[in-house]
Amino acid sequence: MMYVCDFAYDFLEGKTEQVEITDHHDAESLRHFRLQKGDIAVLDAGYPVPTTVEEADTQGIDVVRRSTESHLRLETESGQVINLKEQLKRQAYGKTRRIEAYVKMKDGTRRRVSLIAHRRAVRDLPPGTRTQTETVES
Repeated sequence: MMYVCDFAYDFLEGKTEQVEITDHHDAESLRHFRLQKGDIAVLDAGYPVPTTVEEADTQGIDVVRRSTESHLRLETESGQVINLKEQLKRQAYGKTRRIEAYVKMKDGTRRRVSLIAHRRAVRDLPPGTRTQTETVES
């Protein structure tokens, strides 16, 4: 069996606040942690988007999450899928922009999110790597 260690780190205090050991079925979820309204959760790309958006909205927190276009399905207000890769191809290197969008939940409802997308400047990338996009959801 595979186990996963999730932990909450307090950046202001500079210390680990909570640690949770789970199996792979229950890992990477915000529900393990005692978060308060106004907190900011910094997550890796493994956290599932719809579940994370729902848990963050319920707890009144914001989320900073690294993601790629293939793991993030965004829609317009009318339900049309946003081709994020195409949107970001036109974005200048070294620039940041905000995209208002919606994420579809498991029950079919939709929640509004703000995506902050930053396209790294070519000079900041290691030689031979593709452009990386980092995102923030709230």
